[in-house]
Amino acid sequence: MEPAPVVTEPVAPIESAAASPIENEIPTYRAVSALAVCSLILGLLSILSFADLWFLIVGALAIVTGFWATSRIRRLSDVLTGTRLAHAGIALGLITSLSAVTGYSVQQFFLGRGAEAFARDYVRVLNRGKLADAYWYKQPPAGRKGVSPGKALEDLKRSSREPSTFYSATGNLQNVLNKLAGPPKRTLVFERIEARGMDRLSPYAAALARIDGPPDPKAPNDIYVLINLKSSENDVKKASWWVDDVVFPYTPNSFKPKEAPIEDGHDHGGGGH
Repeated sequence: MEPAPVVTEPVAPIESAAASPIENEIPTYRAVSALAVCSLILGLLSILSFADLWFLIVGALAIVTGFWATSRIRRLSDVLTGTRLAHAGIALGLITSLSAVTGYSVQQFFLGRGAEAFARDYVRVLNRGKLADAYWYKQPPAGRKGVSPGKALEDLKRSSREPSTFYSATGNLQNVLNKLAGPPKRTLVFERIEARGMDRLSPYAAALARIDGPPDPKAPNDIYVLINLKSSENDVKKASWWVDDVVFPYTPNSFKPKEAPIEDGHDHGGGGH
């Protein structure tokens, strides 16, 4: 008796790995755009614009690199990612730059307005022709409290061992007052705030004034006076000013801030620019 034949079924061919539905679901790797990362870092650094306006350049770079990164990611979307990082860099650059510029403009407005009001008052003091009153405003506000102009000038005379010391503190004031007294009598007129800014955290301003009247034959060009103002208040809305120096004669538009140590509240005499 012959054995029954063995029936074999055909084996289905194994599908290739490329056709696997599981592997088709694995996303393609995309690199994070270096430009997008750079834009974000620059955007964070642009916050320093509030301390120094030079960092506005960093804010501008954050915006430029952010848009550049966005454009590259759009064109190479299959290999690059990082659009959100680029958008964050652009937003930081825009917000910090605009805020810093706005804050600076507001600061300059209040700084100029306060300095101009004080300068106009001081010009009126000079026109009265009293050295004691003119010198009194060279003291910081705290030094003027409870001290009359006459006493402040007498204290300076007593502390000045030599005439040259007294003249170094009042010489420019005396020259201006003598010029105004004449003969003929002349008048000092406020012109404008020529410069203003911040020295570390302290406001400063330079007020330009003009001597109005007949020219002096001996010095016909000596007609401009520069009044340097300082304040110890970092809040420009509440700045209390004093006269740091008076420069006479002065050439308009030649002001340069003095590089001096931090103000200690004492008057150390005059000094030109």
